[in-house]
Amino acid sequence: MLPYSHYLSKFTAYLQQLDMESNGKSVHYEHKVFVQGAVWNIDSFDQWGVELGKVLAKRVEPALTEGAEVPGLDASTKALVATYRELRGRS
Repeated sequence: MLPYSHYLSKFTAYLQQLDMESNGKSVHYEHKVFVQGAVWNIDSFDQWGVELGKVLAKRVEPALTEGAEVPGLDASTKALVATYRELRGRS
C-alpha cells in the first residue's frame, strides 16, 4: 500500500462534492500559497521540500509532545518548543 493511498479516497469524495464554492476555496488557497512562496522566494509546491518538512517535524515532535530533549535543535526552535509547551500547559 502506498503511503499516500489513504488520501485518495478522501480526494475522490471531495471531487464528488465539488461545486463553485469549494472550487473557489481551493483556488484561493492555492493562490495564497503561491503568493507566499513568491514573496519568500521559495518554491511552495516543491515536493522534496514537503518531504523534508515532514522528516524535520517528526524529529521535533517528541520535544513538543513529551518534552524530550532533541539533540541539534537551535536556540530559536528550542524557544518555540518551550513556548508551545507552556501555552499548552505541558511545561
